[in-house]
Amino acid sequence: MERRGRGAYFCVQKMMDEDPGRNGLWRKGPGLTGNKEGIKGNRGFPRTLVQAEALDRICDLDLVITLNIPFETLKDRLSRRWIHPPSGRVYNLDFNPPHVHGIDDITGEPLVQQEDDKPEAVAARLRQYKDMAKPVIELYKSRGVLHQFSGTETNKIWPYVYTLFSNKITPIQSKEAY
Repeated sequence: MERRGRGAYFCVQKMMDEDPGRNGLWRKGPGLTGNKEGIKGNRGFPRTLVQAEALDRICDLDLVITLNIPFETLKDRLSRRWIHPPSGRVYNLDFNPPHVHGIDDITGEPLVQQEDDKPEAVAARLRQYKDMAKPVIELYKSRGVLHQFSGTETNKIWPYVYTLFSNKITPIQSKEAY
């Protein structure tokens, strides 16, 4: 299979052409996202060394970022998530609270907290993720492509991430720009 660097779109297109279930490349939840214009991001992928090795067979990565956010901050934020199951609307009691606690803003129906969003489950998931991600982070660190950012607030971390992207990635002009 052909391999190329600096080709995020090419890399993702090749992955889309592959069997989506192979090597656990595609799972429900965070991962590659896209729209009709192409790929917007690759959030939380690869999560395991097996996935990183599968990705290596498809393309060479030259930029990988990881966000170092304190365990307690992540646990607190994730455990404050409530949903309206029929619509899929998600509320966060800190960042996007419903107008009335426990009630969907649109329908007035009750919100629920999924079992995996409860503090104990979130803590277990975060510990598992840390164990799985450690070899992946070490792999990219050893290759010199890993960039780490630490903090607890998006508006304080994002300017640094944006600067890195701006210096490393040439913007692609869409057809609408002409």
